Amino acid sequence: MRAIVSGVASFVFALSAVGSPAGAANQTILGNLLQLKNPSTDLKRKVVCKATEKASSNTLVGNPTVSGATVVISANGGTPSSQTFNLAQGTDSKGKPLWSGDAVKGFKYKDSGAVNGPIKTASIKKSSKGVFQIKVSGDGKLGLISVLPPNPGTSGCMLFTIGGGDSYSVAFLPLDGVISNKGALEYKHKKVSGEGSCTTSTTSTTTTTTTTTSTTTTTLCAPANFDFGITAVVDATLRNWPGGSGSFGTASCGVIVAAPSGNISNLSGDTWTVTSLNGFGSCGLSPQLPSCNTVGAVASLLGNGRPVCSNSSDVLASGPSTAHVFINCN
Repeated sequence: MRAIVSGVASFVFALSAVGSPAGAANQTILGNLLQLKNPSTDLKRKVVCKATEKASSNTLVGNPTVSGATVVISANGGTPSSQTFNLAQGTDSKGKPLWSGDAVKGFKYKDSGAVNGPIKTASIKKSSKGVFQIKVSGDGKLGLISVLPPNPGTSGCMLFTIGGGDSYSVAFLPLDGVISNKGALEYKHKKVSGEGSCTTSTTSTTTTTTTTTSTTTTTLCAPANFDFGITAVVDATLRNWPGGSGSFGTASCGVIVAAPSGNISNLSGDTWTVTSLNGFGSCGLSPQLPSCNTVGAVASLLGNGRPVCSNSSDVLASGPSTAHVFINCN
């Protein structure tokens, strides 16, 4: 971990992630590149984040081949946004594991079939020479990318969390490095010299009264926003929402949301549902219109928020069918 250089203020990003899992550490890694592209349609959006730290004292803690990982990428500026990507372990269409590797060689993730969404490749490793590297690359053709160029962008951050292990903050601090903006089309931030954390810590308060000798301790979770995206899977040429659930936040400040399942044209199926809540008072769901990409399909939302595409046939489809929901926790 390298200290932030003189002249660059310490900066804590208020992201959708609000802390590290209980017992885990948050390590900071020197950023190399953060790039968000939105040239035209949703399918052409790109997200890339890289970190490279030489002679690093950081350690690789956790095993994503067992527990997967999550990545939160945020961009700050004119119109801030952030998105949580779930990189769960599983298998691709050929039966190969999405995550592979070990603690010595490092871990690699490859999901060209959009099993988990728009993140196509990811990797985390520390070489025998002490170089710590993290790389994440996402493609709009594989799923919805909702973290966009802030127009203009001033700073950003990536929080890479290994399931059951440590989290790694890759910060791109304001006024540090080389920043280039192309309006709402692209934000690029590279060659930074300082590090920072993407997490905000929880706050404990203690209250006492004069009438009792007991002490009450309350853990307060900061408000947090998450974005849960899913990609339809094909069964016998018909597209279906995959169901399952996504876990967001941390063990002490987290939420689990179930995703819709069944045929994407089904008008009476299940929908987005908060199934578990910890540390927050409440979490609201804001379902978004799906991106259908099947021939002649019309996108809509049922009264319960279920995403619907009027045509579920995969024949001659122009891209994946995706849906997502915004999660607002207080």
